[in-house]
Amino acid sequence: MIAPDDFTNFSSDGRLLQVEYAALAVNAGAPSLGIVGEDFVVIAADNSHNSLLYDEQGVHKVEPITEHIGMVYSGYKPDYNPILKFARKAAQEYLLNTGEPISVIELVKKIGRLMQEYTQSARLRPFGVSLLICGWYENRPYLFQCNPPGQYLNLASAAVGVDHDKILKNMNKNWLNTEERCCQFSLAQLKAVKGDLTRSNVEIGLYNKRGFRRLPSTEKFLTD
Repeated sequence: MIAPDDFTNFSSDGRLLQVEYAALAVNAGAPSLGIVGEDFVVIAADNSHNSLLYDEQGVHKVEPITEHIGMVYSGYKPDYNPILKFARKAAQEYLLNTGEPISVIELVKKIGRLMQEYTQSARLRPFGVSLLICGWYENRPYLFQCNPPGQYLNLASAAVGVDHDKILKNMNKNWLNTEERCCQFSLAQLKAVKGDLTRSNVEIGLYNKRGFRRLPSTEKFLTD
């Protein structure tokens, strides 16, 4: 016999309510953002934690997947961890099978399929996270946003989490052509919605032709 929770339940008007609940988890999460420059991508995140269960030392939102791909999220941290593990494993398997590093586009497709499967599989629920994934492909930088239903978008700028609409409005008014100015602008947007920012509760990731790295210090970008 099939139990009630063994299949996907839609509302009477065709909406998948669990996906909407996952989106609410994202919108309640600390904000993250990404901006594409001419030959680089900056991703940044508010990494403060409201729970005493977290040991903040060594807990990151901005994470490298490969030497050439980075990722950040907003939403439910425990849901991010298995996606991060999946992404790194998928990248390693691709390298072993093909002898070539996985492209950011191919990895985003794999992550999107995983997230979509969790919306319609028995005894599973959608991941309560949205991801920003950056990397390089065919001589240009890319930034993708991947949402709980598995939908992914190629964007020039993106923001997820609480007050993401305010951040996006400010982004659309600005075009930043240097890595340093883009980092400063990114932290200014987080500060506008977060308030107090310190080196311990914000993170910046930078991708350029040399690869992806989490910047070791944000102090020089924290302006009044």
